[in-house]
Amino acid sequence: MVDHCETKKNIQMKNILCYLFTLFFPLLCIAQGYSQEDKAIISARIDTLLQSYLQKSSLTLQGGNKRNDKVVGDLRGMFTVDAEIFDDINANFNEKTTGNPYELKIKTRNSYIEDLVDEFPRGLIINNKRLNINYNNFDKGEVTAALERNIQGTNTRKFTFFNEDTLLIMIGIQPDMSVKITGIKMIGSNIKCLNDDDIDGVINEADDCPNEKGVIALKGCPDRDGDGLPDHKDDCPDFAGPASNGGCPPSTFAYQFVFSAGAGYQINNNILKAREGTIGYPGLEKSSSSTLADIEHNGTDGSIVINANVAYYFGKSKANRNKGISVGFTATNYTGQYDIKNVKYVFTGFYASNESYKRIVTLRKGHEDLSFSILNFPVMLKYKTKLTAKLAAEVGAGISLVSFITNLKASSSATFNFEGIDDGSNWYNVGDSINNHWFNPDANLYFDSLLTGVGYDFSLNKEVSPHTNTFNKFKLGYIASADLFYHITKKNALKFGVSFAYSPSKEKNSDYQMANATKDSYNSVYSSNIRTTYTALAFNVGIIIGLNVQKH
Repeated sequence: MVDHCETKKNIQMKNILCYLFTLFFPLLCIAQGYSQEDKAIISARIDTLLQSYLQKSSLTLQGGNKRNDKVVGDLRGMFTVDAEIFDDINANFNEKTTGNPYELKIKTRNSYIEDLVDEFPRGLIINNKRLNINYNNFDKGEVTAALERNIQGTNTRKFTFFNEDTLLIMIGIQPDMSVKITGIKMIGSNIKCLNDDDIDGVINEADDCPNEKGVIALKGCPDRDGDGLPDHKDDCPDFAGPASNGGCPPSTFAYQFVFSAGAGYQINNNILKAREGTIGYPGLEKSSSSTLADIEHNGTDGSIVINANVAYYFGKSKANRNKGISVGFTATNYTGQYDIKNVKYVFTGFYASNESYKRIVTLRKGHEDLSFSILNFPVMLKYKTKLTAKLAAEVGAGISLVSFITNLKASSSATFNFEGIDDGSNWYNVGDSINNHWFNPDANLYFDSLLTGVGYDFSLNKEVSPHTNTFNKFKLGYIASADLFYHITKKNALKFGVSFAYSPSKEKNSDYQMANATKDSYNSVYSSNIRTTYTALAFNVGIIIGLNVQKH
């Protein structure tokens, strides 16, 4: 169909043609091969041919909106049988091209006409803008015309094409001085589809993803991994997989509930540090007379650790299940070795007669073997992502309730000096004073005689047996982990990971006494008023099982 203003434009075009004819007519008279009368006849026929082409290339009658068969027949007759024509409206979509996917082709006369008839039942809308005619090869039987125009049409597949182009129309002069179009070439073309915004070969009204360039087979939706499922329905859009598994590889790991268990090697370090506030001794002197313990840990301690947890990943679709929460436990047992040094307590003691004096208890040598059974109950937030079709990574962080079951082993040892001063008069009750000032300087023998004779409880270098207690303490800790998963089946994966635990606390025991008299047992420093800092670095392997594998 043509614009209602087409008649006025045709008159303007005819005036242009007449002007051009007048301009070039002197050259035609000089040219050889045709008489002046013949040239005038041929020029008039060229003018008529071009005017007819401008009017009838729309396939409709002037002002019409339906293709007219007579107009189509007249258009066919304007071309030579062997004419090759650039089809500037009937585009084909080629998704493999790197440029404009809507491609135009050069066709034979019959193919050109038949394709227009088949594809555009309502004809075309054409706006002819400018026509320039070149008569330079008139005597050789050729005339060319450059035509600038806009052309628009909607084909049977409802694609609306628009092209703003420039065509080169080649006109051949036949032996009988008749003229026909021998071909049409493209000088410039800017074809576009007006109802395919994302340029993916699917018109907007049929495009399920009109704002994303997709594939025709998936109604215009993208498919990054090429597995036949559109990304918005693909649980694993970056990894190809069958539709039966939501577009995920058979070994994917995208279940809502997941169980994992493993074992590994853990490096433990439990640092103990004495602090102020030990008040188990009556009348304890808190000045420089008493000194707290220096607790030295002899390096880190290795152990075997086991772990298990159940995780829940959020999201209704597998594509969203990269965030989750887990609850679980870890268990390990190890023995830590500690040397206790620089311990001295000066406090109020009593003789058998209930007389008071300054009692001095000094730890000469102390060693503890502490057996730790540790249960860790972490609650963690987790985030995972796939790295390849079979490899995934996950990180987690959270808090944990840590149970420490601690035993002081019988192999522990402690040696004390139990001494005393009675108001400064019995200064000899201190071992060094006895050894330095008595004629028979043997403080141990003297102390033994005092214990046997009058019940004075003093001794030097007395080895005290440990008091074997079991301590069960709960602490709040923090834990972080990083794991790699390697999928071996649809629902199973191997796990390789590392985790770090940190649990600080302050133990409070106002009744703690390491030892009071020679008859006492040694109490572990772990039951005193100390600060503990527990850290653990674990390396583990395990297996992961997706629990709800039936939901794909």
